[in-house]
Amino acid sequence: MEKFPTPEAAARAVVSDPSARLVGTVIRGDEAVVGHWVSAHGGDTETTTCYRDSDGRWEAGSTGNGNGTCIFTAADRVTAVCWGRAPAGAVGARFRAADREEVAPVEDGFVFLAFDDLPYREPVRTSSPAPAAGSGRGWTGYVGRPLSREEETARAGFEFPELVEWISGEP
Repeated sequence: MEKFPTPEAAARAVVSDPSARLVGTVIRGDEAVVGHWVSAHGGDTETTTCYRDSDGRWEAGSTGNGNGTCIFTAADRVTAVCWGRAPAGAVGARFRAADREEVAPVEDGFVFLAFDDLPYREPVRTSSPAPAAGSGRGWTGYVGRPLSREEETARAGFEFPELVEWISGEP
């Protein structure tokens, strides 16, 4: 695996689309989350988790089209990272998680939030009931309904920040 001097360079190396532009980076210890906006094909998010080795060089780990993830900061704590496009006129966004609120600024049309010190516990699998006997459907464990906030939290192991409101006005 190729190593780079910064997490941004490591993430950019695995995002092959030339239209990708850096939105934000969060570093906690030897782990980082880097967000890119890929404007080709109507636009999409690209979130990459990077790791620093003992020589101080960075390599990309997982990457995907989601707009959020977490960094484990202790056995029972995480930093949640979430980001995305902001509506026109927004200068900030208010988020809520674990009975706290945080505000993140909008910069160049995007909000990028690092919500530190969220409680973490072992995730719990969310399941749906098995299909009725004779239905001809095999049980996959897939939950074919929207999950409640509590189920989402149990499934992830932590409460992912929820967008409360966009803040508009002059910066």
